[in-house]
Amino acid sequence: MVPFLILVTPWINSVEPRFLGLPFFYWIQLAWVPVSVAIVAIVHVRTRGGRAPSVSVANDVDALDTGSGR
Repeated sequence: MVPFLILVTPWINSVEPRFLGLPFFYWIQLAWVPVSVAIVAIVHVRTRGGRAPSVSVANDVDALDTGSGR
């Protein structure tokens, strides 16, 4: 949710304050890159240990056909 705040350009559409000679509009977008990477990394670390959903394999095609009306 937080990285989507960068899409509200009227909030960041200004020249000042400058950082290393870059206008605010550009450096704030560049600043969001490591923030977004950190958010993705946190989500990855917290969810990587989960089990994958199991899929049952049926050998009979008719068992899979639930809408046949038989």
